Amino acid sequence: MNPNSPPSPKPGIWAEKWARQTALWNRERCARRGNLDSRKFWNGFDLWDAYEPHTRYPGELIRPILKCIRAQTTVLDVGAGTGALALPMAAAARRVTAVDVSSAQCQRLRKKAEDSGVHNVAVVESSWEKINVETLGPHDMVTAGYCLFMADIQGALWKMRRLSRGRIFLVHLASHDLQRPMARILGSRTAFPDHQMLLNLLREMGWDARYEIFTRDFQLPLDLQMAMFRYAQGFDEGEIKAIKTYLRKVGRVFTKRGEAWVRRQYKDALISVEWTPQNDPESDFA
Repeated sequence: MNPNSPPSPKPGIWAEKWARQTALWNRERCARRGNLDSRKFWNGFDLWDAYEPHTRYPGELIRPILKCIRAQTTVLDVGAGTGALALPMAAAARRVTAVDVSSAQCQRLRKKAEDSGVHNVAVVESSWEKINVETLGPHDMVTAGYCLFMADIQGALWKMRRLSRGRIFLVHLASHDLQRPMARILGSRTAFPDHQMLLNLLREMGWDARYEIFTRDFQLPLDLQMAMFRYAQGFDEGEIKAIKTYLRKVGRVFTKRGEAWVRRQYKDALISVEWTPQNDPESDFA
């Protein structure tokens, strides 16, 4: 497949697998979380302010991204959240446009930018599926971190490509330390498509995708982690008790300032795609 050819109207095999698995994952997750859709979930996610500082995200993976940014670079950050990528990029770039579906996350991002004295971030509240491409306009680079929860993943990715002058960075989960233990403890659940499926999909689209894995080790209060599991995963008290028992058994729980804390580990995949826009009929800059 020619990497510069327009998207096929018929999804490929990996795109179809992504759509099926994402739809099932979303249904299961939504049911366990009280039928909250993504917008409502993030708007009610008050725990995020307490949780996020512990995660050390984005960690070292921001470095390769920042190396591609110059003083005149413009960046479009999809699924920006509270600015984990947008704010460090804004310190190096001319302008960052941050798009997020949640009004609460957009508000948090605006406050963080104001508190940090950052004035070159434009925040746009919208889902990526419904965003007006013409309103956003051209950007040198597009980033998207932990936000590819779209069934029509090909359409979402081609939209990013259309708005970029030649580079896209995607951040996606490679693995975390509790994936297998949770599967054993809680039983079979649909997993969200991993970075390997995303890579297969990108290559099926004809994109030359490269990736690197970054490891984040972090610690947080045990009660905060359990509260996160209750809200974000919809775990009941029996499941919470089982996870706590496992964490203590394997030595992940320790005492800090008289409080129980837990050690966690995430592996993030940073996927990069580059092309020459002059030869790309899908780019608005050819």
